[in-house]
Amino acid sequence: MITHNRIDMQLVARVATPTTASGTATADWVVDLTERGGRDTANIVLSCPALSAPVTLAVVGGDSRDGEMVAVAGASAVTKANEDCEVRMRVPLDCPRFITLKVTAGGTAPSASVTAQMAVYV
Repeated sequence: MITHNRIDMQLVARVATPTTASGTATADWVVDLTERGGRDTANIVLSCPALSAPVTLAVVGGDSRDGEMVAVAGASAVTKANEDCEVRMRVPLDCPRFITLKVTAGGTAPSASVTAQMAVYV
């Protein structure tokens, strides 16, 4: 098993979680994987500190830095209320070249905002 520990500041996207019910927030920073199809030796780690209500952390991506960002299949996680969340996954084979993090609140709004993060470890 390969352990992926190298991270570059250019491979991290951070976003403040929404504080409204069904609100969404997308990170301003786009991570460039340098190739479509992901990187065989890389992992995506989605993390979020505890919130009073669950949120969905989803990787969204596109084939251009400024293009439309759509959900990357199989690359999401739902947090639990009042629990820290960290989910590690392989970069999907059909992953677009540019990816970022989108956070969506559920029907109940969190009482505060925290910083959620998507990091790519290579």
